[in-house]
Amino acid sequence: MAGFEWENEFYASDYFGQIYDFAVTLIKKGLAYVDDQSAEVIASQKERLLKLENYLLSAAAALMKTWTSSRGCVRENLLKAARY
Repeated sequence: MAGFEWENEFYASDYFGQIYDFAVTLIKKGLAYVDDQSAEVIASQKERLLKLENYLLSAAAALMKTWTSSRGCVRENLLKAARY
């Protein structure tokens, strides 16, 4: 940035080993995987998943309006957490 002096400079490559270790840990826990599809294919799948998520959120909202049990209810955060 013009006129701005950085106190420190950091590069992602400086942390590659740590990032790699995090990735391996996530994969071993079943929370991540390696995807070798093209960027276009990944983008189209993400678009479909977002549409599905919106549908699920709408369905959950409809259920919450009709479910009056004192035991609990479905919350949007649970549906969002299922993605991760």
